Order: sequence, then C-alpha cells, then structure tokens
Amino acid sequence: MTTKPSHGTVDAMTHNNDFGRTSDAHRAEWSDDSRGRFARQAERLRRGVPIERVVAEYTCLRGTRKKLRGDCPLHEIPQRTLKVYTHTNTFRCSFCGVDGDAIAFLEKVVGLTYGQALEALEHIYYTDDERDAA
Repeated sequence: MTTKPSHGTVDAMTHNNDFGRTSDAHRAEWSDDSRGRFARQAERLRRGVPIERVVAEYTCLRGTRKKLRGDCPLHEIPQRTLKVYTHTNTFRCSFCGVDGDAIAFLEKVVGLTYGQALEALEHIYYTDDERDAA
C-alpha cells in the first residue's frame, strides 16, 4: 500500500491561504485609502486646471470662451472636429468619438497612465499657481 507523505502539506496550504486572505484584506484597505486619495486629487485637478490649457499644448484652439474647436490629435482629419467645452472642463471629438476630461485627454491622446496624467496636471496646476502669485 502506497501512502503519500504527510509533511504538513494541508496545513501549509491552509496557512498560505490564510496568509493570502490577510494580505488581500490589507491590500483592500490600502487600495481604498489610495483610491480615495487619488479621487480627491483628481477632482481638485479637474476643477483647478483649465482643460483648454492642456489641449492647447497638442492642437491650436479657436472659438468662443465657452466652446473652442481644434483638430483632434488622434487622427489626420483637419476639420476642427475636437470641441473643448470650458464651462464643463471636458472635450469631445465628433469624428472619432473620444471624449472626457483633462485626465482622459492625457491618457488617450498622449498615452499616459492615470497616475502619470495626474502628475502632469499637478505640474500645470502648480506652475499656474506660481505664475498667478508673481
């Protein structure tokens, strides 16, 4: 009769699972805190950085103060399909359908990650604050 060795395999697996659960719970706690911090930071930047300031770095904008138009940097159609709505701090391209806020613009057009987009907006936010103070 052949028996499998009993080296505490089941106990070791249970221990690993318990450890994994503890680790996951700790990760969830940390993630909730981080998500909240990033959400507050993102909301402050959405309000504090004018979207036209971000978009104007990538295309020439023209129009009224409420609605600006420019060529969408995502395609070669030069028909001013990109609309920037300054009163809502959002953008939308009527040709390719891309839309969102300044964070989404940096993610989709420039290819930044969410965190990188927040960092870029932080730089603009503090640069504008320093210029206003001078």
